[in-house]
Amino acid sequence: MHTTHTHIHAHTHTRVCARARAHTRRGATTHCNRTTHPLHLAGAALSIVVDAPGPLRTLAAAAAARGAVVRVLVEVEVGQERCGVDGPDAAASLAAQIAELGAAHGGAVVFGGIQAYHGGIQHVRDPARRAAAAGRAAARAAEAVAAVRERTGLPVAVITGGGSGTYRCDAGRGVYTEVQPGMMLCRLLTF
Repeated sequence: MHTTHTHIHAHTHTRVCARARAHTRRGATTHCNRTTHPLHLAGAALSIVVDAPGPLRTLAAAAAARGAVVRVLVEVEVGQERCGVDGPDAAASLAAQIAELGAAHGGAVVFGGIQAYHGGIQHVRDPARRAAAAGRAAARAAEAVAAVRERTGLPVAVITGGGSGTYRCDAGRGVYTEVQPGMMLCRLLTF
């Protein structure tokens, strides 16, 4: 059986679905329905990335109402200063909240691991600077993983990060269980 893994940001999903519901109330059709929405696609292993408890609570309630089980990854801020929890303690705390909400909602959400993507370093031209920044990102990811394991006892099955510009050095670091070289397929000459 082929499994598809998809990572989407929960806050984006919540915003899109809220917009779709508003359009529906005005008589328009919605793209957020049981046949086309990512949360409802059969045969896919879906991961949702969160960095705050608010979207997590919304996600847990929505998944429970639909009888779904969603794997949730904690997004860790690894140097881009765009999104993610700030530091290992915050990662462990949010992982624990995922486990608690999963228990409270009949297993509708499960802690799946850590998202540690740093898009800002993917196009750094100097290979040494790019590798050094990727090393710092991997170190932050490793610190978050250690904190989750030590403070919560939860397994960290997925540690995802890296990208098209850093996959060569990230794949061999021993930190990530998967890397994210998506753009390299479109722009091989850039990297």
